[in-house]
Amino acid sequence: MNRALVVGAGGGGLAAALELATNGMDVTVLESHICAGGCAGTFYHKNYRFDAGATLAGGFNKNGPMDIMSHRFNINWKGKADDIGMKVHLHGHPSITRWVDSESWKKERLQQFGTSGEKFWNWQEYTSNLLWKLAMQHPAWPPRKISDLLRLLEMIQTAGWFSGKHSSFLKLLQLSQDAFRPLKSRIMEVPEKMRQFIDAQLLISAQATSSNANALYSAAALDLSRQGVMHSEGGMGGICEQMVEKLRSNHAKVLFKKEITKLLWDGNRIFGAETKRGERFEADVIIVNLTRENASKLMEKSPYHQKFVSSAPPRDGWGAFMVYTGIDSSAVKNLEGLHHQLVKKQPLGNGNSVFLSISPEWDKTRAPENRRAITLSTHTSMKFWWNLFQEDKKTYEIEKERMAKKMLKVTETIIPGIREASDLILTGTPITFQRFTKRLQGWVGGFPQTNLFRSQSPCLAPGLWMVGDSIFPGQSLAAVCMGGMRVGREISKEIGALSSYDYS
Repeated sequence: MNRALVVGAGGGGLAAALELATNGMDVTVLESHICAGGCAGTFYHKNYRFDAGATLAGGFNKNGPMDIMSHRFNINWKGKADDIGMKVHLHGHPSITRWVDSESWKKERLQQFGTSGEKFWNWQEYTSNLLWKLAMQHPAWPPRKISDLLRLLEMIQTAGWFSGKHSSFLKLLQLSQDAFRPLKSRIMEVPEKMRQFIDAQLLISAQATSSNANALYSAAALDLSRQGVMHSEGGMGGICEQMVEKLRSNHAKVLFKKEITKLLWDGNRIFGAETKRGERFEADVIIVNLTRENASKLMEKSPYHQKFVSSAPPRDGWGAFMVYTGIDSSAVKNLEGLHHQLVKKQPLGNGNSVFLSISPEWDKTRAPENRRAITLSTHTSMKFWWNLFQEDKKTYEIEKERMAKKMLKVTETIIPGIREASDLILTGTPITFQRFTKRLQGWVGGFPQTNLFRSQSPCLAPGLWMVGDSIFPGQSLAAVCMGGMRVGREISKEIGALSSYDYS
């Protein structure tokens, strides 16, 4: 039996492990932390369970990525679907409800933006549908071989890109143009309020705004709510916990508190990994649920270390500043929806915009009686926080307090008295993310999706593969799970172990 070793129990690593285990491989997963999930995990502190980073679980509608996982691996996701993806609060405007249902969303946007925006939304939904159909076929991106490219063209045809009432040439031309230009080219004539809404949504889904975000990627990124939103029992980490349970029921091993410090090279391939305590694990194939930058630091004895040694988080990459607070349930009793995006002013990020998620009242595992767990986040500079942390610890602590106050003040526009209602307030910076997720410099969210070729190849070296938000299709739990399944399929296909399954 072929052996597979997965380093990191984030969504991408667990999805890859499930695919390999389902295809009959002997799978071991090693995780440095005490629980699964990584940036999409949930941590326990003083009777609260807070979502650590990612807080919105999308892709659960029929034939969505998480629905496909459910059927592929026989997992019955524990949680409740929501008809509201999120509420978006632009300063000086009524709140915008991002409905999951397509017709409800159409009525909402017509009321909010008028008919002048419909040309864009029709393009967005049409293009997104094509992209989702393609993504569900797990294309190898970027293509590594001629066979990958030929298979991609076949998938594009299957997805219906060149069928319908319009000529194939016209569709190809439009899609080709959108593949190489930013979304701003599509929203030149939309209302300013709508542009602000789109930019806010893109920042949290594509890590870039319309000025730079690739048009094709943006179409899909703006669609995650429409693909179905669920509140998982136990928080975001509950989804990964179910994946761990399924792996163990399939005789795979999932081991925690196993921090990998070295990948082992035999002169031809990566053949194993060594932990901080000197334990060695060998396998026929290794998958790292890490960034390439982190992986490069683990393979100093291989020639591939030199290839990636200069790797660092991209200059336009983001860190996150977090505020975790436990509040009295009465403070949010009149608030509609559990996910909210607040935009106070431009530029977005650094407390000018805040994303908040509230634990469901029905989920008693998340907070004490009559209390709720809330996670607040804002995009922020990694460099700013690291410079302070390394050179001026006193100012670092002052800035943490200042940013937390700024974010809570913005949040008070929809939760008046949030500070008074809180019995616990924690903060997190990029330094915190590096400490707990091991991601270099606390980089989160993957590459800003400014072009379709920023996603890295999942094959790093002979015997070594990578999953996570650095590979296609990028960020979000649904996306990294899709990427993990794709890598699992590629590996299984290469060794002749791919089991038959219809993903369409």
